Amino acid sequence: MSYSPESYSRDFYSADASLDTRSAFLRKVYAHVFGAVLAMVALISLICTVEPLANALMGLAFSAWWVILVGFIAISFIAERMAYSQASRGVQYAGLGLYVLAQSIIITPMVYALTSGAFGIANGTEIVLQAAGLTLLIFGGLTAVVFLTKADFTFLRGFLAVAGFGVLGLIIVSLVFGVHLGTWFSVGMVVLLALTILYETSAIRENFPPDAYVAAALALFGSISTMFFYILRLLISLNSD
Repeated sequence: MSYSPESYSRDFYSADASLDTRSAFLRKVYAHVFGAVLAMVALISLICTVEPLANALMGLAFSAWWVILVGFIAISFIAERMAYSQASRGVQYAGLGLYVLAQSIIITPMVYALTSGAFGIANGTEIVLQAAGLTLLIFGGLTAVVFLTKADFTFLRGFLAVAGFGVLGLIIVSLVFGVHLGTWFSVGMVVLLALTILYETSAIRENFPPDAYVAAALALFGSISTMFFYILRLLISLNSD
């Protein structure tokens, strides 16, 4: 048996969960998000220290990016089903861990290329830190907007679904026809992910059952890590011009 964010009952959450229960749920969600981010940082750092593995991932990313992308999509689908599963807490944590690993693998080639000088950018490590800082700043600001204004951004769901298919189509076209998705694509993705965070934060606050903190953490972590990827891509583009 499994559930999806869209199937969560607002009535169940609002009527059956007390204020203390909701507060405890949100603390667990953000503690797990923080743990997932730390785990990703540790994994990326570890992979980058193993030069043969890091070089192999970087070479694959430069020569056959579609292999990494297809693998990431497949692993992400499996990880999300596990995290949203009601089978056991262990399965949910395994799904979150698998997703952290997938995000680490897809981000590592760009981080390693920057820090090793493969992009020919002198301040590669500084750019990585800037991207991390900007990502956390944007995420923190968006989270504050949702909780301080108490605005409901779940109305964005339909737009985000359509936009997601559009982005996937652009990526497929770029891979098939060798079209370069440049700076403005990265800007658009950062904006889209910002809207996604607003939507997910509202959905988590309003609709998620109190025991679904692992699934909620995976949703937010996915948006944070993907935003970091595109902010990093954007900074690389700006520093290369």
